[in-house]
Amino acid sequence: MYRVMSRGVDKCPTLCSDEDRVLCLRLVGQLVALGAMTEHAICQMTNHFHMLCKTPVGELSRRLVLYPGEEHGNRKAAAP
Repeated sequence: MYRVMSRGVDKCPTLCSDEDRVLCLRLVGQLVALGAMTEHAICQMTNHFHMLCKTPVGELSRRLVLYPGEEHGNRKAAAP
């Protein structure tokens, strides 16, 4: 079981809109549907998220590359 957490740099938002939150949930759902992981809980806030999950063969960081957390949110928050 993994506890995953991602927080925006300098408390910047990582999930700026409902569309961002829905996109993230869809991507996690795709990983679950592919059998890449089992999600047990997720909690999304504006500037960070928490997730409890399992992966059948480890390699969690490779699985979560699809999750647009900090990179996506920090770029979006920094845009003019």
